[in-house]
Amino acid sequence: MKTSIKYLTFLACTFFFWTCSNKMQTIPSKQDVIDLTDGEPDAKSFSYFNPSFTLEKEKVSLHTDGVYFRIAGEDTFGDLYNIVRFYPDGLVIEYQVYNTPDKVWALEKSTPGNIHGYYTIAGDSLHYSTKVYYNHDPKFFKGKIYTDSLIVTGPYDHKENVDRTFYFYKKT
Repeated sequence: MKTSIKYLTFLACTFFFWTCSNKMQTIPSKQDVIDLTDGEPDAKSFSYFNPSFTLEKEKVSLHTDGVYFRIAGEDTFGDLYNIVRFYPDGLVIEYQVYNTPDKVWALEKSTPGNIHGYYTIAGDSLHYSTKVYYNHDPKFFKGKIYTDSLIVTGPYDHKENVDRTFYFYKKT
């Protein structure tokens, strides 16, 4: 009887410590962080980060010379835009702004607090993940690339797997 109580106590303690250890978050080391002053996530923290990424422009129609946008809604401040901008090095940045797509060109990609991540392409399929800061969970998106638009499926408006159409806009 005493042996079984000791065994059950051992199992309970083991389970307790195992659950506690799984709930602990790993804090990035100083070497893993690009710049600790702005709190931005390190490139290595994104699912689709690839240091040798090159966009084969002749094989895909994903535009990196403009922005993809959709009107998310309107209120007293005007139209609210969701804007996604892709860069040839694999970086993707999301904006939710009251600016028109034309005014987004003035925004810098290195602005602290940008929602950003990395993308990958396979044929006409697009996959990317984004984060805001280290303590936020990444959001995963997938999409289909068209000549002048994208259809992206992702966790918009706190709903999973919602399709959104983004239209391409190039500054003239």
